[in-house]
Amino acid sequence: MEVSLLFTRSIRRKLLFGLALILVMLTILTMAGLSGLGSYRQSVDDLEFVMHDAPHTSTLTDAIVQIQKPLDWKPTNEQGRRIQIKELNARLDDARQAVKKFRLKVLALKDSGRGLRPEMAATVRDRLAWLDRGLGEFKDEVPSAEANHQRRRAALQPGGHTMLPVTDLYAKLNDLHETIDNLPELTPGPQKTLSDRAYRAQRNLVWATIVVSLVLCFGLVQCGYRWIFVPVSKLYEGARRVAQGALEYRVELNSRDEMAELAEAFNQMTARFQEIAADLDRQVQDRSKQLVRSERLAGVGFLAAGVAHEINNPLAAVTMATESLQSRLTEMLEFAQPADTDVFRQYLDMIQGESQRCREIVAKLLDFSRGQESVRAPCDMTAIVGDVLGMVSHLSKYRDRKVFFDGARPCRVEVNESEIKQVVLNLVANALDSLDPGGELTIEILERIDHVVVCFIDDGCGMSPEVSQNLFEPFFTTKQPRKGTGLGLSISNRIVNDHGGTLEAFSDGPGTGSTFRVRLPRHGAQPGVAA
Repeated sequence: MEVSLLFTRSIRRKLLFGLALILVMLTILTMAGLSGLGSYRQSVDDLEFVMHDAPHTSTLTDAIVQIQKPLDWKPTNEQGRRIQIKELNARLDDARQAVKKFRLKVLALKDSGRGLRPEMAATVRDRLAWLDRGLGEFKDEVPSAEANHQRRRAALQPGGHTMLPVTDLYAKLNDLHETIDNLPELTPGPQKTLSDRAYRAQRNLVWATIVVSLVLCFGLVQCGYRWIFVPVSKLYEGARRVAQGALEYRVELNSRDEMAELAEAFNQMTARFQEIAADLDRQVQDRSKQLVRSERLAGVGFLAAGVAHEINNPLAAVTMATESLQSRLTEMLEFAQPADTDVFRQYLDMIQGESQRCREIVAKLLDFSRGQESVRAPCDMTAIVGDVLGMVSHLSKYRDRKVFFDGARPCRVEVNESEIKQVVLNLVANALDSLDPGGELTIEILERIDHVVVCFIDDGCGMSPEVSQNLFEPFFTTKQPRKGTGLGLSISNRIVNDHGGTLEAFSDGPGTGSTFRVRLPRHGAQPGVAA
């Protein structure tokens, strides 16, 4: 059942609409009840009218019957005959008076709103006039009958019969009876009138109540079902599905009221839950990877400490022996051929250079395995990045790359300056190495309430998913041989973690560039020896 928009924009208006339907129902039922009471009152009035004020032909019949009674007398003397005549005249006067009252009651029907139809009124009027004339003629015939009776008595012998001759009078009475019988019945019987009116009133009241109640109740049930039951059922189903873990479930309501707003808020809450769940899953995966990486780093660090310790002494001996040979061969090769001298010097320089390179690798392994004591102090992150860029700008191999950094605004953060500078240097060097000539590197510092984010965004070679997963593994590198040890990002990740921050790498794939994001808390606790 469709309703106008006036009643479909809020629960309050819908409730008002339902209340209006109930009021209409009560009004109609009240009107039906009042109508029934009015019908009952009318029935009582009709009954009272029939019993007291309605013209009844039975009164005329009774009056005629009363006339007949004196005629049935059989007087035996003259005195009895005179009493008979006197009583007959009295009964005739009563009958004429009854006809007069009957005529007055017929005339009163019109004033009471119960007037007769014109043709019936004319018939009644003519019959009453004829009845009145008949009674008058009957009364006039009584003296004639008395005179005839006297003549007959004189002709009889003394002691003869003295009854009044009534044969003609009986015939006249029969005519009067027929006239009364031909009068139409002006009012129904009292019981029939009351019964018909009460039945009609009760029937009308019952049918009106049934029809109105069914229509309004159906409307109320339909509105309640569509406006309340269906939205609540959908919200309940949505809450149950979400509670079971179906965070992708959404509640769809088009009621354009508070229920729809509640469903929209529920969907937003579910979407937020879904985002939080996805973020938590991602964090769990990241933490799991970090845990595995930390365990692997611990094992590698323990191994690196032993290997570095075992290799460092032989390398020191090789380096010292090479330097000693180089100083002695200078005197011994004074008389040798120039070609041989160049070969000896080349080999000695190679041995000395590679030994020094090995010692540097061993030093990095030792730093990676045991760390250094880190004392943190408030530093300007903008200045740290600026210093690193100043050092890199002097390297000729990076002069054909472009670096964009806005270092006008200082950013204070509590860190170990040398360690964070090493992290920035590693990230800048890796980004510049990934760029082609003319490539760009953008560095941004984002200040938050309780932390600082440093972003390194390049448009270089990018990373594949496999590279992104193993990026912070020790000794993992994508550089050419002899150009990297694979420890730079591992050491940087450990330093950032020791500061209570995170180091994250993002890339959409090869050839799309990369983004490294360093997140550092503004204030960190002073650590002990870095693990």
